[in-house]
Amino acid sequence: MNDMRMFDTHRYLRTFYEEHVRLGAPLKAELARHREACLELLRSGLRKLGEKRRHPGGYPEFVRTANQGSYAMSTLNQHRHKGYDIDVAVIFREEDLPGRALKARQRVAEALRASLNNFATKPMARTNAVTVWYNKGEHVDLAVYREVVSDGEPGFLEHAGAQWRKRDPEAVNDWFSQKAQSLSPSPESGATVDKLQFRRIVRLVKAFARSRVSWDLPGGMILSALVAEVYKPDLHRDDVSLYNTLYALRDRLRENLEVDSPVVRGESLTSKQQIRAQIVRLLGKLNFVLPHLDVLKEPDCLEERALTAWSWVFQHRYWYDQSRDARLRGC
Repeated sequence: MNDMRMFDTHRYLRTFYEEHVRLGAPLKAELARHREACLELLRSGLRKLGEKRRHPGGYPEFVRTANQGSYAMSTLNQHRHKGYDIDVAVIFREEDLPGRALKARQRVAEALRASLNNFATKPMARTNAVTVWYNKGEHVDLAVYREVVSDGEPGFLEHAGAQWRKRDPEAVNDWFSQKAQSLSPSPESGATVDKLQFRRIVRLVKAFARSRVSWDLPGGMILSALVAEVYKPDLHRDDVSLYNTLYALRDRLRENLEVDSPVVRGESLTSKQQIRAQIVRLLGKLNFVLPHLDVLKEPDCLEERALTAWSWVFQHRYWYDQSRDARLRGC
């Protein structure tokens, strides 16, 4: 059956996306304020901590920053419990940080604590970043980088993880932006959907993965990498694109549970047993949910049944309300 004969719920999906998935300007501005406040606390804390340790003028501050993760890629979704993750790379000169990666992360954590003592939870130097939690549930992850410059050689950046490792903090964002531009349907190809459909589909797949509190499914980076592999664009409807992408994702995972980094050659995103278990659960949830969408292709499908089908995917009040209203209208 031609997918364009699938029951048309495009307008409902777009409303759901605009009102209940994407952040919107006020929330984006609030998260940006958290980011800036956190960076200012770090600047102040490096000065105070250095002076306390008899380092004239305080410890040197970072030279620049780079947004990372969902925050940078504009795929950060609304969260029921305000658990927003803001990823920021803070980049120092090599000589301005301790030589050991752990010591570098610890200095950043200690500087934040020196700047403000009434954090809900003390800033913690975790393996890949220093995390600052806020009372509403948001948190900022500060990934610590150093810029390595050798005489006669181009400089490069190293990330303070378990050990120093060469890494570009903006590589994932650059990759995602390129995918969003190149994969999404364009008006030049006859598309009538809004631009950057790929980004919307990634966010909607993430909304599905976070639709049940009890689910423990892969994070945004893995989901973005998977959708980039299987994304099925549609020139005229987002619901058709999402439907086809979800089925393609299920088929892909049935064949292969491994996910490689899209930016680091040879790096697996699923090498840890915990992550592999999340991938297995994702396949199980797709097998559970997708049969409920079969009704969308039935020739006698009614609007109420179509909206109820999407409620199985997202488990959101919006779809329950739309389905109820359609039933009351006799649709």
